[in-house]
Amino acid sequence: HAKGLPYQEVLVSLQNKPDWYKKMVPTALVPAVLFHGSKDTTERKIVWESSSILQELDDLFPETPRLMRAGDPEFDQAMEMHNRLQTAGLQFAYGGRNQTLTEEEKLNRRAQFEEALNELDA
Repeated sequence: HAKGLPYQEVLVSLQNKPDWYKKMVPTALVPAVLFHGSKDTTERKIVWESSSILQELDDLFPETPRLMRAGDPEFDQAMEMHNRLQTAGLQFAYGGRNQTLTEEEKLNRRAQFEEALNELDA
């Protein structure tokens, strides 16, 4: 919506992704965007990962408001915080499933995730 571009949205079940989606997106990650070529080309490109999608939108439509502002200190700081939180969250979430981790290691991952969450409140 932020760029004012027309698009077609297709919702995909996170628990039961359809085969067509898994064939289209090599990682089967959500979200993903299928970019179609312009009037002059039929080229199609699939992009997944939120930050990659936003960057592709900026690259393809430079005349619209920018979504990614690399080089802006506040933006870069926010992205670093996002990356720390995402990494800590995934390590915590999947740590409970990892049977090779000790209880102390699992507790440490939880503490790291809580520390990253607390950073948001600072």
